Amino acid sequence: MRQYKLVVIDVDNTLKPEDGSIPYENVSAIREASDQRGVRIAIASGRPPESIRASLARSCFDEDLLEQIHVIGFNGAETTQGGESIHSVLLPEDAVERVIRFCRAAGGTNAAVFAGGQFSMLRGRVLASLLRSQAGLPRCRSVGREPPGSRVHKVVVMSEAGYPAQREKVDRLLADLE
Repeated sequence: MRQYKLVVIDVDNTLKPEDGSIPYENVSAIREASDQRGVRIAIASGRPPESIRASLARSCFDEDLLEQIHVIGFNGAETTQGGESIHSVLLPEDAVERVIRFCRAAGGTNAAVFAGGQFSMLRGRVLASLLRSQAGLPRCRSVGREPPGSRVHKVVVMSEAGYPAQREKVDRLLADLE
């Protein structure tokens, strides 16, 4: 029988159904693989690591299991173990500032900036509230006039309904940043 050294599991719609918590059977299988078979476990998502960890804690992951597993967040931009960052890839400040300037100038385009354990919205309280509840983040602030700083892991650019022409402009901006 083949012995795996590492198992990486996506959270949303894989480990956890869309409308519920992680089933006990999944938690039990992860515990068995980790404790009895010596397999390293990593839980991955596009969400922030703090949000993933909070979701796991609400779903029968006890503190011992949470300490053992790696959490890969922001689509791979940050990895934590036991709540401590062990790998981090940050976006260049100038690229983040260009995206924010673009969104401020373009009507119907918004940006969510994930930095330092919190996220900020360029505009739109309803959208910020929705994202905060989905991501499980404790706070949100407006980007305002100050740049978000140098600890940015992820920027999500959103074109609001009724502005489909923005998609082409966003694609050009992203191509320029590559």
